[in-house]
Amino acid sequence: MVVSIESAFRGVIYGRIAGVVQFGLELSANGLSLGLVSITRVAANGESFFRLKMPTDMLLEAPVTIRGRFVGLDCEISSSLILRTQEEVAQALTVADGHVSVTAGFLVGALTNINPDALPLTICASMRGRVIARTKLNAEPNRKYDIDNTENRLIEAMPFKLGLPLDVLDDRGAIISVGIEGSATQLTGAPVFISIAFGEEFARRLMLVEEQLEAVTAKVNSEQNSIVSGLIDQYLRVIVPRVDAIVGLQRTALERQMMALWRAMPVNHFEAIAPAYERQAHFRSGMPFIGYGWTETNRVRWFGRQAFVAFEISPEEDVIFLVEGVGAASPKAVEDCLFSVENKNLEMARFQDSADGSWSAVGLVPRQFITSDGLLSLRIRSEVDQLTKEGKPSNGLSLGVENISVFSTSIVREWYTSNNDLTYCLAGFHHLEKAASGEPFRWMSGDGVVSVPMETERGKIIIYGPMIYSERAERTFSVTCVNGNIKSTEFTRDGQAWSAAVHLEGVEGRVVLLRLTAQSSVPEGGDLRSLSIALGGIEFITDGDV
Repeated sequence: MVVSIESAFRGVIYGRIAGVVQFGLELSANGLSLGLVSITRVAANGESFFRLKMPTDMLLEAPVTIRGRFVGLDCEISSSLILRTQEEVAQALTVADGHVSVTAGFLVGALTNINPDALPLTICASMRGRVIARTKLNAEPNRKYDIDNTENRLIEAMPFKLGLPLDVLDDRGAIISVGIEGSATQLTGAPVFISIAFGEEFARRLMLVEEQLEAVTAKVNSEQNSIVSGLIDQYLRVIVPRVDAIVGLQRTALERQMMALWRAMPVNHFEAIAPAYERQAHFRSGMPFIGYGWTETNRVRWFGRQAFVAFEISPEEDVIFLVEGVGAASPKAVEDCLFSVENKNLEMARFQDSADGSWSAVGLVPRQFITSDGLLSLRIRSEVDQLTKEGKPSNGLSLGVENISVFSTSIVREWYTSNNDLTYCLAGFHHLEKAASGEPFRWMSGDGVVSVPMETERGKIIIYGPMIYSERAERTFSVTCVNGNIKSTEFTRDGQAWSAAVHLEGVEGRVVLLRLTAQSSVPEGGDLRSLSIALGGIEFITDGDV
């Protein structure tokens, strides 16, 4: 579908769509939603013509950019309409001209130069903050209207007549505002003054108005300090942190660009004095970070339909993402959650624990998704149910995130050489324990993800452990690869001990993310954990060593 926004005139936006219309088209002006367009006709060649009646209460300053997006698609259309001068803005927003006067106890007038596509229009008269009369003007099907001779084809005039309530015609006098409903602009001749007949009474009322103005001025002066204090508090609490985050992101990007330029210069000795790229970064709910779309700082930060967070990380290696959260609007919010970098969706393994409401997701980001200056921007999307299970309106939040960790794949290799606490068990495993022989192991729940560095492109991975909780866990044990394919898996038992040989093919990157699954059980005796297999270690064996 190719969309063209062609013009905005007298309160109506016009355009056309080439192709089959499959989605609703929403227009906006300077980021303010104007509504969905209406298809007026479809040409023989399949081209659809649309228009949209603009809200009469819009207050816009030039320049104004009118854009569109298809509802259901997360992208804007390329076509836009720019109103560059205030005169063009006024011409686009002014639905009609008009005049009004008082005749024989009625408000009598007419709207002039009316765009027929902007009808119906409501004329509204108000006094002392309340509406006292209104009437709707619409083109009557059997009536002929005078049309001007210009190409705009405007209706020259549509008369109206409004009756006034009796309390307006008493001896108190009144000031009546008359205009198109929703518009701040009044018709020519308005406001209408219905004054009292005697000058003495008129003078008394002027004095009363003056006294009321003095009272209002005194009230404003007394509230000034509290108003200023409130604005300062809002500025420091809301605006400054967001500006600081944006400035921090720009500063970081500039520093990385300068480093990249310096590194490219000959004989610069850059590596000897420049700080090395970070190989890991964290976003925790209680710490400052660069991003938006989140609730205020707390133990858990929630987001609605989408949120963003940016990290600094080495661009020289692939990166592993680990997202951990507590709380979800529904199980579907976790299952359907999408993670993307540079508009490219990531393959993620997702886990939920119904016992405590926790959830996690693990995935691999190829190095080409990271900018050359080491910036990595993660986008999280999850649809929000409009109603709760009880049928009440929801609060618009989808997932609560407690921690996001990103780390280069070289750290995974260090985990296998520098310690023996099974750090490479990324998700789905309980705390570290030791067998009677002193060997460490970690119980897995029903699902778990482990990271394994691959020294070569060919070989197999051996996963082993000291025990399996039940025969049912042994029968249901399986292995899948998050970022590749498994050619075969061979499972063996040696008494209580077990092992599985996994042959891989088509792996993306030098680190493998394996998802282990087995049916779990809750032991008796007060242990509330869900247990399946005990993992003791992982080894990578090249084909030459097999």
